Amino acid sequence: MTTRWLIRGSAIALLTFCVSVWAWSYFHSLFIACNPSVGKSCFVQIYTGGVALATTNGIDGSPPGWRFEYDREAYSFDNAFVRYDKQFLGFTYYKQGVMVRAFGIPLWFPCYLSAGLLWFVWWQTRPKIARRGFPVEITQPNEELL
Repeated sequence: MTTRWLIRGSAIALLTFCVSVWAWSYFHSLFIACNPSVGKSCFVQIYTGGVALATTNGIDGSPPGWRFEYDREAYSFDNAFVRYDKQFLGFTYYKQGVMVRAFGIPLWFPCYLSAGLLWFVWWQTRPKIARRGFPVEITQPNEELL
């Protein structure tokens, strides 16, 4: 019983986190970049209703290391990549030669994935009923029925 609710609670927490980040993204933006060497970087950016994953080669001269930026205003992904190569249901792909590759994932997608996971976990961890019919508990066993 405790294990069942621990597993269910983890799935509920994941769904709550995904929905919270989705709602948060419409009021704030977050940018996390990693520069392993000069001229190369990869970054994750939470923007209005989505998350962008990108790699760049030779564009900026940022020093190696990590960079975090937080803004209290929502940042639109349309401002960063005006021309998309591929776009479908909020998923985007942008490529500029070998210099830039970017993927955009709408935040509704992880929400639906975690909701599906929650449904699956709830279905798998439900108590098993031994017989068909309604569960009936008898308070006093009746000797005549035995």
